[in-house]
Amino acid sequence: MKKMLRMKMVSMATGAAILLSACGSSAPATTAATTAAGGEGSATAVQETGGKPVELRISWWGSDARHEATLKALDLFMEKHPNIKVTAEYQGFDGYHDKLMTQISSGTEPDVYQLDNNVYFASLAANDKLGDLTPYIGKQLTLDDYPENALTWAQYNGVQYGVPSGLNGPLFIWNKKAFDDAGVAYPANDWSWEDFEEACQEIYAKTGKYGMKEPSYFLTMTMVRQSGQWFATEEGELQDFSAALGDVYEQYNKWRENGVFPPLDLTVGQESQQDNLFLSCNAACEVNHIATMPQDHAAMAEEVELGVSLVPGTRQNGGAYMLASMPWTLGKSSKHPEESAMLIDFLINDKDAAQILMTVRGVPAPESVRELISPLLQGDALLVVDGVNLLIENTQRIDYEWLVPGSAVIENTIMDEQYATGYGQKTPQEAGAAAYKTISESVNNAK
Repeated sequence: MKKMLRMKMVSMATGAAILLSACGSSAPATTAATTAAGGEGSATAVQETGGKPVELRISWWGSDARHEATLKALDLFMEKHPNIKVTAEYQGFDGYHDKLMTQISSGTEPDVYQLDNNVYFASLAANDKLGDLTPYIGKQLTLDDYPENALTWAQYNGVQYGVPSGLNGPLFIWNKKAFDDAGVAYPANDWSWEDFEEACQEIYAKTGKYGMKEPSYFLTMTMVRQSGQWFATEEGELQDFSAALGDVYEQYNKWRENGVFPPLDLTVGQESQQDNLFLSCNAACEVNHIATMPQDHAAMAEEVELGVSLVPGTRQNGGAYMLASMPWTLGKSSKHPEESAMLIDFLINDKDAAQILMTVRGVPAPESVRELISPLLQGDALLVVDGVNLLIENTQRIDYEWLVPGSAVIENTIMDEQYATGYGQKTPQEAGAAAYKTISESVNNAK
């Protein structure tokens, strides 16, 4: 007799609605246990685990849509592996990692858990707090269909500690109506920065709308990389990027003077999802993580069509940057690492699970899964998958700043110094040097 989780599933009829769940929610922590028996592949599943009853715990953060899809996928896993019971622990993003860090410190972490690799991964790996998946690769865990760059995001010193659940990265996102109103041709993947500046100035002159909202660190880091300067080596050593960062700040200041960017007074404090110049349709474009595009589109003040292309300068200078996020990680304290690896394999590779999970954790990394779900998507969600494929095609190397313990301050520091030089409190070069100094001190303190 099957014991299936009974719960009301919200409609996930459109791919765009599913993709919105890539962002976390503030839902309270909830725990649910689901068990199942029978289903195709049951005999194989019993043989794989020796037929012994196994209990696993898994945890993640996210929105209701992510919770519901993941729980449904876990029901399917237990149909296919009837002697494995999976207990799910899930909540919104707030407080998730605080709880997880406490569990890891006490050796009571789940067998499998979702981890923020931008903030916590390097420090946990450096302190031997993560489970090593390497012994199970090619056995319980198949990674042949993963882009090599994606796997790197969950490695430390050559050890595979996790498997990223989604792909993302910064792309150029633009409002077609803003270009149409100004009679300016749409951006193309081979745009140079000169093409960008000329188009933005023409839009500003003809419509009074700015070319781009004040950029986030996504564009800043991309332009630093386009100059040939990377933030960290492949070994995870911080590099001196101060001069390149200063040059980017200097360019930003010039663009604020000619209508490409708005004045800072129109920007600072207007960074929420509900209130920024791109969402209010007063700026023609932005550079943002492609996975957030449906969310931005839904929040825009007018009904407009969006376009997506490579960040200007990419074809000329490189710098395209694909990142892989939210790795499924093996608990170092797990008593059932083989079955845990099987669960991770199921969540990333199983074709039936893929049609349930779709894009609730971003665009799936395995190529075969992306090909499977693409015909099932439409609108913005399909554009996001196409955008990730564009990043994969154009990413020549990735940065390794997340491998540097203490580097979590990079993003906020870059923005703080960007505003400081924008307001004339520092020269661009002084701001670049100050950013590097702050980040270096954080890294040194983490050693």
